[in-house]
Amino acid sequence: EVRNLAAAVPCATARDPELALGYRALAGRPLRDNDALCERPGPTPADPPWTLAAPPFDVREGSFEQTAWGTWIASGRAFGRGPIHDTPSAQTFINGWRGWRYASSYAGTNSDAGTGSLRSRPFTVRSPGLSFLIAGGADAERLGVRLRIDGRVVLRAAGNNTEGFHRVFWDLRGFQGQTAVLEIEDNAADAWGHVMVDDFIAEPAVPQG
Repeated sequence: EVRNLAAAVPCATARDPELALGYRALAGRPLRDNDALCERPGPTPADPPWTLAAPPFDVREGSFEQTAWGTWIASGRAFGRGPIHDTPSAQTFINGWRGWRYASSYAGTNSDAGTGSLRSRPFTVRSPGLSFLIAGGADAERLGVRLRIDGRVVLRAAGNNTEGFHRVFWDLRGFQGQTAVLEIEDNAADAWGHVMVDDFIAEPAVPQG
């Protein structure tokens, strides 16, 4: 069934290396025959232009698959020294992040008390959409992900007071060609005063409805 679904979607259009490698490990054969792009972890010249990604949309920094923050600028104590894996000892069960690591503002102090931020390097908006995984507190005024253009917050999202990640999609069509910055903020020190984020992706389309 997986192969039948994958056969209709060339990996130059939509590639999931984890799915492709997992299928090979289980089935002993490629997900799509004669399509080497499926199992390549990074972008190639055959990809759509918005996927030729530098931070914050590459695999290492866009999905926090490294032990340090890389080009993200960290301030405060909340986020600690780098992305984490698994659940901090004082936190309830977390689920739904992608890959091995994710960013957590609970991890720096092992509590809701820490505050701080992560700020991406500036990037030019080229893709029609952007998506990411988020969990944690629902107070969007003090917590969550923000998109800034010319210093102004134009989009924001927060969790829903659960430790389960859900995916947020943003429509960027009105910001094409502009220079933007992503911020992950934690300015809350009370209950549910933490945010967890993973897997920033430049999207070729925006879901409707």
